Amino acid sequence: MERRRFGTHVSSPAEAAQAQAVLRLLLVQGGSTTRLCEAIAGSEISLHVIGQRQRTDAPQPVLAALSGECFVERFSCLASRGPPCQYDLRHLPPRDQ
Repeated sequence: MERRRFGTHVSSPAEAAQAQAVLRLLLVQGGSTTRLCEAIAGSEISLHVIGQRQRTDAPQPVLAALSGECFVERFSCLASRGPPCQYDLRHLPPRDQ
């Protein structure tokens, strides 16, 4: 599997413009990234949790955004009919708080 930055595998200026428009949509949306990716892919997207752990240390931007002293760090990917189309590293508050 080869990891490529979104939009760098285009073959024409028109494809580059379309990739930038899709990237803007994904970055500014406030809802479900999975549903947006399903609409773009034209098929169901599967979420695969690669790793998840509870942590008490975090980078400063995470500590500033999350309340409490512990959080969940989750590394996951979204895939549809082939290699993953998106990787995510998320820091979430624990469910029981």
